[in-house]
Amino acid sequence: MVGVLVGMLLLAGCAQPATEDTAAPAPPPEPQASPAVDGPAPPPTGAAQPPAGGTAGAGEVTVWFAREHESGVWVEPTTVPLDEETVEVLRAVVEAVLQGPSTNPDLTTVVPEGTELLDVSIQGGIAHIDLSREVLSTRGGAAEERALAQQLAQSATQFPTVDAVRLLVEGELVDELWGHVDWSQPLVADPQTLAPIIIDRPPWGASRPPGPVTASGTSVTFESTVLLRLIDPQGTVVEDTFTTAAQPDVGQRGPWEHTFDAPATTPGAWTIEALEPDPSDGEGRPPFTTSVRFEVS
Repeated sequence: MVGVLVGMLLLAGCAQPATEDTAAPAPPPEPQASPAVDGPAPPPTGAAQPPAGGTAGAGEVTVWFAREHESGVWVEPTTVPLDEETVEVLRAVVEAVLQGPSTNPDLTTVVPEGTELLDVSIQGGIAHIDLSREVLSTRGGAAEERALAQQLAQSATQFPTVDAVRLLVEGELVDELWGHVDWSQPLVADPQTLAPIIIDRPPWGASRPPGPVTASGTSVTFESTVLLRLIDPQGTVVEDTFTTAAQPDVGQRGPWEHTFDAPATTPGAWTIEALEPDPSDGEGRPPFTTSVRFEVS
């Protein structure tokens, strides 16, 4: 018992509070922040975003123009470069429709001369296109007005957030324009108004070295047949052939592609003609034909 009491007294003597001269234990070190890394600052909350259907700095857009042919008035796409970088791609498309094509002389726009774009917006999947009153000046009959409607509808609905087009004139919704199309409801793209054969390669006016030529496009023709001709700068048909489009079903558009056996070797302007067959033997409408010219340097 005496030994236990002595040990307790000794422990009590060692457990005295620290004096000012006694060093306190050092606190644990503060965690270090990660080194800063240079990089773009995050966008501020609520920053404006590019409108749906376009990207900032887009270099070109697809625009539908009209092709007036003895078989009818059709619409077909072409690529148009933008004059400047813009996020308002839909506005650029409509402006291009109004201005008309600058390269392919076989295409045109049926928009009356002097028509200006006043405003464009997308609301609930509908592109509202506001044009100046010059658009009321008719440029033709029913075929031309349908072509105008489809120039706008096809061009606008290429964007995933646009389902249809509604036309305004000087800020007012219109029910009719030239008396042949019902504009009171939103207009959708109609694949039946596309040209029976479209050539998208080679592009119109493209320059290329001598050698084999491959043409491609889309079509909806009798038995999926596309008649093709390769014509040299002197106007001589150097190859008369055909290809078959991969149409999903009868009456549905499908892609086609063909490489000519004869190479394009002579420098100058070459032409590729594409024609649809005529199953009526001349009793129906005239067969549709189209062409594209390219330069061999």
